[in-house]
Amino acid sequence: MKFTRLRRELADEMEAHLAERVDELREAGMGEQEARQQARREFGNATRHAEISREAWGWTRIERIGKDFRHAVRTLRASPLFTVTAVLSIALGIGANTAVFTLLYASLWRPLPVQDPQQIFQLVRAAPDGEYWAGFSYSYPLFQQLSGAARDIGEVFAKSGFDSQKFGVDGISNERIAGEEVSANFFSALGVRPLLGRVFQPRDDSVLGGNHVAVLSRSFWERRFQSDPSILGKTILYNETPYTVVGVAQAGFTGIDAEASIDVWVPVTSSVDKGWLADPNVNWLRVLVRFRPGVVPAQAQATFEGVFRAHVADKLLPGAAPRWKRLVTSQLIAVRPAYSGLATGGQK
Repeated sequence: MKFTRLRRELADEMEAHLAERVDELREAGMGEQEARQQARREFGNATRHAEISREAWGWTRIERIGKDFRHAVRTLRASPLFTVTAVLSIALGIGANTAVFTLLYASLWRPLPVQDPQQIFQLVRAAPDGEYWAGFSYSYPLFQQLSGAARDIGEVFAKSGFDSQKFGVDGISNERIAGEEVSANFFSALGVRPLLGRVFQPRDDSVLGGNHVAVLSRSFWERRFQSDPSILGKTILYNETPYTVVGVAQAGFTGIDAEASIDVWVPVTSSVDKGWLADPNVNWLRVLVRFRPGVVPAQAQATFEGVFRAHVADKLLPGAAPRWKRLVTSQLIAVRPAYSGLATGGQK
């Protein structure tokens, strides 16, 4: 082995130095025995010199590791039950840490599979102390006002909370899926393209009550319909309401909530009670924005704050109870990065 050879070379070199000193002393007039004794006294502890050399070359640490490893192997062989328990404990610990890291990566760090995810932000209503956060805190009228005010700085879009919905084909709702209602510009604002057919278009929100059209995720299309392209134009039942399938979303996109993998999307205007669309007191939407390149979020926040203040004064304060007035007047609009999606509280 390499270490054995190096150890032998070190011993040979030390012996050569010792012999050289013996020769010098003999030439000076000493006898053979006396010269060897004097040389060894001058040279000192040969064993200690060897240890110092091995430490300098890193041998000692390696030898200790080897001894510790051999001792551990003997201990594990002598106690099979302990060995199994130790291995399982280590495996469970590694598995748990891996699962936690995977969840954190999926919910906090991994960018959304969309175009330029760093430009995606969420608009959140919050109290000045930051303690009151409301993920689903926008009415449809307020969403429309925010959209109109943001035309020069970006594109505002919205979604409901994901939920388990009744689903079916052939007129029978006998399944449950993960469904979500979104604004018609949801896919275009995110830069998500269709794999098959089309995604939602502005006209899907322009019709009174919305168009009853649906987009499927690719994973759901493959799992439920075996990737059958004839799904386009077929009628499905979503929440016991007929919808026409118009497209399948691009591969890898299953929504923007870390807690859910969405199967089916439908327009917000087609899926809720019509009274909700006009009532400023019904808050049920999460609102996001894709900023144009170069827009500073902190400056854009002032724009949204102005719209929100005007909306509160005009629509929410008249006739409101005193406690509600105090709550809404103390709130502000916070702009938060959402390039990794929405990682908290998805369901309605």
